[in-house]
Amino acid sequence: MFTDTGAVNRLFRLTAGFVLAACAVSVAGYFYFMGFSPDRDKYPVRGIDVSNHQGAIDWPRVAADDVAFAVIKATEGGDFVDRSFARNLAGARSAGIAVGAYHFFTFCRPGADQAQNFIATVPRDGPLLPPVVDIEFGGNCTDRPSIEKFEAELKAFLDPVEAAFGKRAIVYIIGDALETYGTAVAGRQRWVRSLAMHPGHDDWIYWQYHNKGRVDGIEGPVDLNVLQGELAAFAGPTAAVSQSLNPRMAGLSARERSRTSQ
Repeated sequence: MFTDTGAVNRLFRLTAGFVLAACAVSVAGYFYFMGFSPDRDKYPVRGIDVSNHQGAIDWPRVAADDVAFAVIKATEGGDFVDRSFARNLAGARSAGIAVGAYHFFTFCRPGADQAQNFIATVPRDGPLLPPVVDIEFGGNCTDRPSIEKFEAELKAFLDPVEAAFGKRAIVYIIGDALETYGTAVAGRQRWVRSLAMHPGHDDWIYWQYHNKGRVDGIEGPVDLNVLQGELAAFAGPTAAVSQSLNPRMAGLSARERSRTSQ
C-alpha cells in the first residue's frame, strides 16, 4: 500500500500544533485562575471562610496576609459542631480579625433543631459578623423537600437565629440548590460564589471568588472572599441597632432587644 509520507508528516505536525496550543491555553488558564484577584481599589476588604478541613491555623500570620475577616464553620444539622470552631474563633479574634460563624443547613433535620444547635454553639459575648446559613446539595443528605417545606424549615431556622444575634442572616446557596430553592431566599442578603470572574451583579454582601486560594498561616487551599461595603457596618456587637437588624426587632427598645437576644 502506498503511503504519502509528506501528508502523514503534515498531519502529525498539525496534530502536535493543536496539542501544544491546547496545553498552552490550559497552562494560561491555570495561572489566570490561581492568580485571580478582584480589583483591590473596588473591593479592598479581603476575607476567608474556614472549617476543620483547614487544620491548625496560624492566625497572626493570616492577619498579616491582608485578611480582614473570617467566616468560620460552627455547626451542621441538629447536633454537629465543627471541632475547630472554638479554637478558630478565639484565634482569629486574638489576631484582630473580624469573625463570623456559619451553619451548614441539612434537609434531614427540622430547622428549629438546627437553630438551637447554632445558637447554643456560637457565643454572643463579642462582636460578630452576621450569621450565615450554607445551603447546598453537595455533602448534604439525600432528602429533597418541596420548596414549600424547605421554605418553612428555613424560616424555622432563621427566625430564632436572627432574633438571638440581632442581625439579618446572610444566605450562601449554590449550584443545584440555588436552582431548586432560589426563589425561597429571594430578597435575602446573599453570599455569592463566582470563581475567577465577577458575579455580574452587585446584589451581594460577600463574593467567594476562589476555592483554592493560598494564605500565609494555612496549609493547603482555602476559600477567598471579598466584602462589599464597610467592614465596620457588619462586624458590630450582637443585637446592635442597624439597618441590618431583623425587622422583627427593629422597633424594640434596647432593653427589649437585649432580653430577646438572650
